[in-house]
Amino acid sequence: MVTDLQWIPTKMDRVAEVCGFDAKDMHAHRGMLTKCKWIYNDLKRRKILSKLLPTEDVTNNYNPCHGFKLIFTGHSLGAGVAAILSTMIRPTYPNLKCYAYCPPGCSVSMN
Repeated sequence: MVTDLQWIPTKMDRVAEVCGFDAKDMHAHRGMLTKCKWIYNDLKRRKILSKLLPTEDVTNNYNPCHGFKLIFTGHSLGAGVAAILSTMIRPTYPNLKCYAYCPPGCSVSMN
């Protein structure tokens, strides 16, 4: 995976505008952010999360995921991606949980 080689910190301002969160002074590892944007766009394009976990308060007993919670998890490089992706998706799913095990220190800025 070429993600590791793209270690340059990248501002998250434009991503924040699209996703709906405040990214003032936030930076992310460019390679991880690139992968997160791809995953985010793929989820949106295919409407995967909206089909499985509708954001409206709708009782849908026919949905096999009715009542489930959204959790992202990862280890090492995957933990960095999970943390960034959680930040991107949390405006739509505010109860989202992220468990990031041993993420690289350069994943996101401290702000």
